[in-house]
Amino acid sequence: MALIFKVKPALAFGVLDSVCQSAAAVSVAKGSVTNGVTGTGTYKGPGTSAAGQFDPAAAGPGLHTVWYVFTTADGCSDSLSRTIRVWARPTAAFTIPSAGCLPPNGRVAFTNTSTSADNQAMTWLWDFGDPNAGTGNPNTSTLRDPQHDYREGTFNVKLTVTTANGCAKDTTVQAKFAL
Repeated sequence: MALIFKVKPALAFGVLDSVCQSAAAVSVAKGSVTNGVTGTGTYKGPGTSAAGQFDPAAAGPGLHTVWYVFTTADGCSDSLSRTIRVWARPTAAFTIPSAGCLPPNGRVAFTNTSTSADNQAMTWLWDFGDPNAGTGNPNTSTLRDPQHDYREGTFNVKLTVTTANGCAKDTTVQAKFAL
């Protein structure tokens, strides 16, 4: 009686770079067989197609495991996994005081209510929409909760939020802020 041995695949799987939730699908097809056996490899995991296309929007923010599964022509199988991080897109939001009478100094305080599902650090860029702004009262700010001195009028205030990794950004505008 002859013994038949089948060779199990030896696998390698390259590093998967982090992606933004808002990015287009990326290839995670970095798996390979290192011992030359023939067969078929497939990928699986959240947001991952069998061909190795990863959709960050479908997977959602967080750390995800992607598997490379290889089955030889003789039916032997093995798998290897890697993780991929999806950075959340922030949501820019802020509140402003009710329209009406300006305080005596004309100073209006803005409250930043922006969020990021994965709690990343964020930077802010405010545009106060003030054509009367100047050196002592600039039209922009990078503070989290800034103040701006206005004269009477109607203004469009814009806030752009960028996450610490720099690839995720969101902007909101509160139009016709009237004082």
